[in-house]
Amino acid sequence: PSGWTVLNADDPLVRAMRSVSRAKPWFFSPDRDNPYLDDALEAGGRAITVIDGQIVILGRGHDPTDVIALADVPLTMAGASRVNTANALAATAAAIAIGVPLPAVREGLRTFTTGAEHNAGRLNVYAVDAATPAAGGIATARDLAHNEASLESLLAVAAALRLPGGELATVLGTAGDRPDEADEGDRPIDPSELPIARAEIDHLGHGSGLVGDL
Repeated sequence: PSGWTVLNADDPLVRAMRSVSRAKPWFFSPDRDNPYLDDALEAGGRAITVIDGQIVILGRGHDPTDVIALADVPLTMAGASRVNTANALAATAAAIAIGVPLPAVREGLRTFTTGAEHNAGRLNVYAVDAATPAAGGIATARDLAHNEASLESLLAVAAALRLPGGELATVLGTAGDRPDEADEGDRPIDPSELPIARAEIDHLGHGSGLVGDL
């Protein structure tokens, strides 16, 4: 069989899907030291990762192919967003696997931004205060962080945006249209991440205050 199976080398459940595919493996991970990238290469597949700030395609018997610098991929916020870096790697591998020319892939990575016009509600960052950061500028990040992993990712990006001595405040909200257990989580809250407000829209008749109670 021909074709490629593009899989997340960082996720054991996704990696296991290789066993049910007859296509060649193409693993992705932002971490070049992930040992499963080399497993894909040994199997005659490919890997895509980040080396010295560059998205790079690897293949046995071939020189590494430099795709683009992370600093030129707005979605990754110069690598501050690990999850979007992984998304960019996956999208690059999938596009090239189906024959999209590399220049077109580069252009897509360079022009797809975190703005609401491209991806509303997904890591949209706004400058609230137009002053320079040294003068006390404020950045706001908005994201539909709908589970604990998403919240971890969002807070990591927010921490990267925070200047030394700066503060991080959060506003938590939910659509209120999920069962109670879906809104529960075990993630401990660091004092520096304490919410300053909570908001929710009730679609299930739970009444206000559910998020805070959970």
